[in-house]
Amino acid sequence: MKKKIKEFIFKYHDKGLFEGCFSLIVLLAIGSYAYINKGKVEGIIDLTIFFSVFVALILNLFTGFISRIVGNKFEDSIKLETDYDKMVKRYSEEKNMVTYINSECNDEAYKIGIKSRLDKDLSERHKFKFPVIQDFSCKNTTFRIIDNKERQYHLPEEIKEHYDELINIHKTSSIFNQLTIRVKNWERIENTVFIYTERSTYYDAMVSNRAMDLKWSNGLSNRDLFAYGPWLGGLENSPFSNHLGFNGFIESSDGEIPFVRRNSIVSIGKRTLANSVGASLKTKYALDDQFNLTIDGLVNGIKKEIQDELKIDPNDYIFSLEDNIISLYRDIVEGGKPQLLFYVKIDITKEQINNTFKKEISRKKSTWNMQEEDGNNLVWVKRDELKELFISPDTIVIQKKKYSIMPTASASIVMLINYLKQEI
Repeated sequence: MKKKIKEFIFKYHDKGLFEGCFSLIVLLAIGSYAYINKGKVEGIIDLTIFFSVFVALILNLFTGFISRIVGNKFEDSIKLETDYDKMVKRYSEEKNMVTYINSECNDEAYKIGIKSRLDKDLSERHKFKFPVIQDFSCKNTTFRIIDNKERQYHLPEEIKEHYDELINIHKTSSIFNQLTIRVKNWERIENTVFIYTERSTYYDAMVSNRAMDLKWSNGLSNRDLFAYGPWLGGLENSPFSNHLGFNGFIESSDGEIPFVRRNSIVSIGKRTLANSVGASLKTKYALDDQFNLTIDGLVNGIKKEIQDELKIDPNDYIFSLEDNIISLYRDIVEGGKPQLLFYVKIDITKEQINNTFKKEISRKKSTWNMQEEDGNNLVWVKRDELKELFISPDTIVIQKKKYSIMPTASASIVMLINYLKQEI
């Protein structure tokens, strides 16, 4: 039996699945017997009792199914604040938040995007501020990694006390524990960025960075206790797991950039539009034989994620931190989680990327193996048309269609637009 089928059976074996299926089989058997014997089933079973039990089991299955759908729908907004204007105000003293004016936005796209913000004047191009702090723009920048593999992050005692509450909020997401790279600090000295790293775990991130706004049983939250504002503070003093992640854009040889529709089981940003690639740095890709993080390991980790997410062969492009990292930033929504932003041109066309991606996704669906992908649908935008999009912290409009988006993704588009202006 396929492992995925076993996992499905194990997952639902205690939720009325077997009882419901068995009752249905018995019901069909009784129905067949009654049909053969012209409706006579007396003496075999008390139909009133049977149907009562059967209906109760079906209702139990149905309510469990609905409960999971509702839980998945609201999970992200319970564990992370989604009122991004409110968050910007909370950290009003942070000076390096990403800002953007939709000055070249298509008029129709602007009206679609601004429609839900009824307090805004449609006659003015509204200026948005994103809960994202851009620490460094990285044009003409070199990088050094100062890694300490012996140092392991430890959760604050207050978070440990509420661990069960915090980890259980992720119950409709697909998460699994693994070793992660924690950014203890980063700094820029002249044209060199130094990144100081140590170790953490993915579960530590789930109960710290990715459950910032879950209210504990006492009414407080991670943010209330450790990141209350009006400043967020630097990485060096952060009490959170802060595993290193990255967002990125790839551009096809014919000038098109793919965005990904995220699925409903990712840990955050369910059903939102995301950049070409968004991932955490995987230690299985990034650490060398001595378990150290190096520049080459970081590059390999990024290239492997491009391959996992978009099915693009690493041989189709050249990637280096100096040439392709365009920004270092921190996501306030996740308590200041550190992110790299990259942009790389690929020597294959949009059609080739699309065909390979769809073929691989189709193959994996047939084998129930979708662990590496955050989504299985791509939305394409021409590089030269990025500035015509409507972009806000929670909304983006592409070709007259409105998509939900998280600030880490929408702010990344803004940073890319600003970077491309420098290239001209």
